[in-house]
Amino acid sequence: MKLPASKQPQEGQNHQRTALNPIQAPGRMWRVPLLAAAILTLLGAIWAGWIRMGWPWPAIQPSMVGAHGPLMVSGFFSTLISIERAVALRQRWPYVGPLLSGVGGILILTGAGGPLPALLLTAGSFWLVLVFAAILRMHHTGYTVVMALGALALFAANLLWTAGWPVYRVVLWWAAFLILTIAGERLELGRLVRLPRLVNNLFMIVTGLFCAGLVISLFASQTGTRLAAAGLAGLAIWLLRYDIARKTIRQTGLPRFAAICLLSGYAWLLAGSVIGLRYGAVPAGFIYDAFLHSIFLGFVFAMIFAHAPIIFPAILNIPVQYSPLSYLPLILLHLSLALRMWGGLLNGITILIFLILTARSIFSGLRSGAKDVPAHSTERGSTEQPPENPAWPRRRWIWSLLALLAAGASGALLRLWMAGGFPSGIQYVNVRHAHSHLMFFAWVTPALMALIATRLPALTGRSLPAGMRWSVGITLVFGMLSFPPFFLWGYELAVIGGLRLPFSIAISTLNLLAWYAFALFYRRAVKAARPSRPLKLWNAALLFLMAASLGAWARAVLSAFKINDPFLAAAAVHIFLDLFSNGWAVLGLLGLAYAAKPELVRRQSGWEDPLLLLGLPLSFLLAGPVHLVPADLRTLASAGGLLAAAGLFLHLRVLWPVYKGEFWAGWGAPLALLAVKAGLDAAITLPALASWGEAAGLRILYLHILLLGSVTLALVTAGLQQWYASIQRQMRWLGWSAFVLLGSLLPLTGLWPAALGGSWRLWAAALFAGGPSLALIYILLRIWRDNEHKEGLSNREGKVETQPRSSQPVEAA
Repeated sequence: MKLPASKQPQEGQNHQRTALNPIQAPGRMWRVPLLAAAILTLLGAIWAGWIRMGWPWPAIQPSMVGAHGPLMVSGFFSTLISIERAVALRQRWPYVGPLLSGVGGILILTGAGGPLPALLLTAGSFWLVLVFAAILRMHHTGYTVVMALGALALFAANLLWTAGWPVYRVVLWWAAFLILTIAGERLELGRLVRLPRLVNNLFMIVTGLFCAGLVISLFASQTGTRLAAAGLAGLAIWLLRYDIARKTIRQTGLPRFAAICLLSGYAWLLAGSVIGLRYGAVPAGFIYDAFLHSIFLGFVFAMIFAHAPIIFPAILNIPVQYSPLSYLPLILLHLSLALRMWGGLLNGITILIFLILTARSIFSGLRSGAKDVPAHSTERGSTEQPPENPAWPRRRWIWSLLALLAAGASGALLRLWMAGGFPSGIQYVNVRHAHSHLMFFAWVTPALMALIATRLPALTGRSLPAGMRWSVGITLVFGMLSFPPFFLWGYELAVIGGLRLPFSIAISTLNLLAWYAFALFYRRAVKAARPSRPLKLWNAALLFLMAASLGAWARAVLSAFKINDPFLAAAAVHIFLDLFSNGWAVLGLLGLAYAAKPELVRRQSGWEDPLLLLGLPLSFLLAGPVHLVPADLRTLASAGGLLAAAGLFLHLRVLWPVYKGEFWAGWGAPLALLAVKAGLDAAITLPALASWGEAAGLRILYLHILLLGSVTLALVTAGLQQWYASIQRQMRWLGWSAFVLLGSLLPLTGLWPAALGGSWRLWAAALFAGGPSLALIYILLRIWRDNEHKEGLSNREGKVETQPRSSQPVEAA
């Protein structure tokens, strides 16, 4: 799927150089609608695949579900490859092929009856054969012969399908179209490393074996399939051994990404061939599904991800900028293939994310004019000054404050409805989920990410990766978008017009993916940087954030496979909640506290880090119900809890002397509440105290001490210190209101005397729950006034600078 050899760049170069000149590339205006038709067909194929997996979503038309395979191969891939070949030939007549296949795919989506859609797809594949005939006249080489055989396989498959052959008898021929096309291209690139003639002959032998198996499968499906699978195994091993990707993986940026895509795809091709050798031709079921998806998803789409920076510039004559975000759909592709029910959904989501990121890369290329901007030098001996802090973390932090305001308002409403009764259709569990997801996803995570990002340039001496800005923004957006579906439906499927859609789960999944993207950009930002105390803590915090996400995935797997084990369900929930809160949030804010003071940045760590990092992975089981955790695991978790509490106390012993003088308007209050949290962690290591606390309902108070009292106050304090030091004293209003709210929760626990109970406790909790929101509104108003004041000063200074030097009273300006 590349240009002729005379126009090809070395693989992995900045591929905007491959875009054709508009004067030399006829038919540019034809390509956009044809490409749009291909992508629309791809989206229809994804939707049909989801329905086939069992998701209760509506079919656009009755026959669409059965056309999942034809839509994907004859509709999308055939149209895309035909467009690229037409662009490479630089003539107009080849565009007839993608026009025929594109229209055929659209007709299948619309439910057009009769044989017309299949005939159009077949005609489009025949036109592709004619295109390759023209290519063979110009370039009669081994690789063009192999790709021409792929086009013939597509034409034969479409003929058989149009004649009424079942899809399972035809699908191997559709796969041959893609396999031979891709293999021919890789053989073509083998010229860059000057492969020996014997190696090229070996390629032709295994390819011939595969083609022989294809032909035999028409008459003896079991023998032919196994023979074709043997050829595939040889081809996969050849590609893994001799492909140029083995060399380009040692480079950086786009070359390495493309090489990783290619080599991982070859591994999936080998896995599919092993399945074919073992089981032969299978008409349906799990083995059939595994065989096809190893090839069509694991192999083919990995190739698409690798070649997209070549295909789209060639088709659209638009430069495409590479971004490390490209790793996200690749990682998802391989993860989702390990699952089935959820894997089918994630396969489609992966392709959608790939399309979105590709569109973003195209728009980025248009904005930048395809100019490469050198990164900030980080080599020793560089005379450049450390880069300035970027402006975007401050804006992300302010938007996160608005999310905190929404979370606080939803918490106050929850308390109010608990006291006065819930409106019709509003459920307590759903409101609680919506409130907690706003706190976790839209406030704590993006705010902490933004504050870490703003400190990194000074600690690493280099500019932030451009993608970090977008990963934090996407985390914030998806965090806010999670509120409506959780508020309305919780974790249940949303019922809209007869449809049942997993909105809450889908948005949570996208949020986790944004976390992974931030982690990748963070690693790029701190690579080769001198380790300091804050960086060590943030490195560990990111690891715990990744580990916490595994709890969310585990909970989804348990739900998908209907595994109703109370211990496993509780363990998955607390892996997420406790590793997120105690690992990501607490370690992250400790890093911020060390980064705020130069003397703390340079301080060497003692026993506090090892104790904390050893204890946290073991202690999450302490938060679960005592009766569900086996005694031996409970003992191990208690040891971890004691280690983590000791490590946290040692950190506080270092930080408290530095910050104790700024209690209400600084780090004093968050650190004091963190000490309370560490004491509670040590207490619940005793089973008797843990059972008593569980019966007394102390979990809600504990979470508010940690997330509202410690984490929230620390994140607001750090932001004000960084950007709005003039209004930092206003933090006392938020601190006082947080302590009052914590006090209002005491009567709701078993710590409160039963004789003083009554409904007043709920009304008091509802009344004081709105205090932090009011204090936050006041802080946001002061931030807005401060921004307006700075903007006014900037405008006046600009006017002074534009005046002539002869103007008299400069002070008057």
